[in-house]
Amino acid sequence: MMNLAKYRHSNARLADFLPWAALVDEGIILNKDGSFQRTAKFRGPDLDSAVPAELVAVAGRLNNALRRLGSGWAVFVEAQRHSAGAYPPNTFPDVASALVDAERRAQFEEAGAHYESSYFLTFLYLPIVILVIYSFNDSKLVSVWGGWSLRWYRELWNDTAMLEWAGVGVAMDTAPDQVKAYADTITSGVPGDGVADVLDALQF
Repeated sequence: MMNLAKYRHSNARLADFLPWAALVDEGIILNKDGSFQRTAKFRGPDLDSAVPAELVAVAGRLNNALRRLGSGWAVFVEAQRHSAGAYPPNTFPDVASALVDAERRAQFEEAGAHYESSYFLTFLYLPIVILVIYSFNDSKLVSVWGGWSLRWYRELWNDTAMLEWAGVGVAMDTAPDQVKAYADTITSGVPGDGVADVLDALQF
């Protein structure tokens, strides 16, 4: 968690809007919210031209590797597909190998466009204790600590988009009128048995 508010109180430059705070080790970035980030670049097969069976096999191997990670991890994958470069020059020392390579060069040039894929795999780790602490931050910016608050938990229960998405939207009688309009059921507030009544009605 980086307390950057003492250095600048408003977002004035591009760096203020970016999540990165410092390079703490080789290839490891400390973000402003206290998380750590590292990105790896690698080359692999062109999956855009792969058959469904190949895609399933690749997804299975990737899931087996990533499921070993515990809580607090996020993984971001980016694939960039670009045209393959020119065919490499002939460096074979004997005539037979050079003839084979010449045939391959002719096939490469006749087939039209060839593509390669570059992949970027970003790992981000945020300790769960920091995530819990920041859930009580009154500020909208993760880089600025605005004091302890239950504001975002109240906003969560007043999320009209979530009420529309839910199969059965429930609002408390203390909620704003615009929130109640999206709810399917209105129940009593926290001091009462509103939550228990709803669970009993839904037979949970």
